[in-house]
Amino acid sequence: MEASRPAFVQKVHCFAWWNRRSVYFYLDFGLTSNYNVFMKPPNTNILSLISKIRHKTDSLITHELSSRYLAGLAPSHSDIFLALFRNKQMTMKELADVIDRDKSTVTTLINKMVSLGFVKRATDPKDKRICRISLTPRGTALKPVFTEIAEVITERMHQCITPLERESLVKLLTKVNSYW
Repeated sequence: MEASRPAFVQKVHCFAWWNRRSVYFYLDFGLTSNYNVFMKPPNTNILSLISKIRHKTDSLITHELSSRYLAGLAPSHSDIFLALFRNKQMTMKELADVIDRDKSTVTTLINKMVSLGFVKRATDPKDKRICRISLTPRGTALKPVFTEIAEVITERMHQCITPLERESLVKLLTKVNSYW
């Protein structure tokens, strides 16, 4: 048995086309009012745009790290490096809070950094349950590398927006981030 349609819908046609960046859909419901719906391309979605920017930034960081023979590191490690450059020693919980990741993710990232010789673990003398993380001399030596990479990313961002736009963007993104 065929499903019934509302009386004002005579037919439904769907057309799709795409280019390198977007997929477009045109739905013709055959309404008597000749009403058509055009779905916006995905790049008008704020979260999609933020995700794309993050992906492009991660790709740039990965490229910069591998060009400096640091291919074992991932972009997510950079957050830990930056936190440890600011604070000589941090607990796993402090790191998780600062980089806004759960503790299990931080543990995985730290395990990789320990195996590469960039950080070391030390048990807190007052509380054996607490693990303190600090940079090794090899990890500390990477501060100029991460400073250069941060400058490359900052320069890329500053090329496309004005200082006033940057200020507005930071305010808006901070507002959105605090909502979550």
